[in-house]
Amino acid sequence: MCLKTSLVASGLVLWACCGVSNGGDQGVCIDPSLISSFAGDGGNILRFSVSGTTLMSPENDGLHLYDIQNPSQPFYLGTWSSSGRAFDAELVDDLLVIANVDEGLQLVDVSDPSAPMLLGSFDTIGQGLSVEVVGDIAYLAGADQGLYVFDISTPATPMLLMQVSTNDYASHLEIDGDRMFVADREGGLMAIDISDPASPVVLGSVGYENAYAQDVTIGDGFAYIADLQTDMVIVDISDLTSMQVAGTYTDLPARFESVTYQDGYLYIGRDWVGLEIFDMSDPLVPVFVSSYDTPNEANWVRVQGEVAYVADRSSMIVLDIENTCVASCDGDLDGDGQITFLDISAWLVAYLGGDPLADLDGNGLINQFDAVLLISYYDQGCP
Repeated sequence: MCLKTSLVASGLVLWACCGVSNGGDQGVCIDPSLISSFAGDGGNILRFSVSGTTLMSPENDGLHLYDIQNPSQPFYLGTWSSSGRAFDAELVDDLLVIANVDEGLQLVDVSDPSAPMLLGSFDTIGQGLSVEVVGDIAYLAGADQGLYVFDISTPATPMLLMQVSTNDYASHLEIDGDRMFVADREGGLMAIDISDPASPVVLGSVGYENAYAQDVTIGDGFAYIADLQTDMVIVDISDLTSMQVAGTYTDLPARFESVTYQDGYLYIGRDWVGLEIFDMSDPLVPVFVSSYDTPNEANWVRVQGEVAYVADRSSMIVLDIENTCVASCDGDLDGDGQITFLDISAWLVAYLGGDPLADLDGNGLINQFDAVLLISYYDQGCP
């Protein structure tokens, strides 16, 4: 299966093949397949969050809860409805912590999912767009009001501990260990130390041209930003006090709506294109692995184990993303179990484009020795 390879730093788009990695090691590829789908019980599904075996979906008439313990048979649990618009949520035991666009922070008891009960709330000035919980501390992305920090140890009376200004418009929060990253729209990306959860400290931020950061995920020393204007931005976060943009990837016309990282792969919601998957073994040379064309618009993507959940506006799409395509031998670049002229052709494309995929001996150089190695593989054939 030949697939698109993207060199992010340089903007090149080449063609490579699934099931191979540099040095002749056998790699993997993913061919997403449909497990199940279900229509939003309360209207459009634009985004959602997953906690354990519960999927929480803000819909037109409230926040809907679904049991996803069996991804092939998700079922509706209940709905929390309020006068405001729920936008994001975290589930901590039986406590549902909600970011509400109109009403700020809400704390809801869902011990009986069919009859949720409001325990407490805090009406913020800024819109509640994203929420993360660490112990008894809740962090709320408050749009143009920055980051709110709450003590929720007593859910009936959440207490505002502090407010942290961001550079523009805090739209999404992502926690990685004792660090929190804020997708800050035109402000780019901000990093915050939360080693003391109740007293977060801003470490640094990075902006870039035409920034409109909507979502962010973290993987192996890099932050990957879904940006509504630049598509994907890759930020080196090895030094949080001096973060640097390491590369960008633009693939018009469909927008990068959301992004999530798991086990060396990026899963991206690409609007009308659907789900796209990239191998990030080399963070600066992403390899396009596969895609799944969802029926409508892939707005939000989250991954749990071997299952990907895609909010597709009118429905939730549940996909199997198990790694299944493995190269059968060295030099089998298209993973079809044999070495033919197609593998040689794929290598030539990579060679002419300077793609590291052509570096078969893994010495960092692309030269005649790699061609000789490919010919030897061709002569040997696959076992």
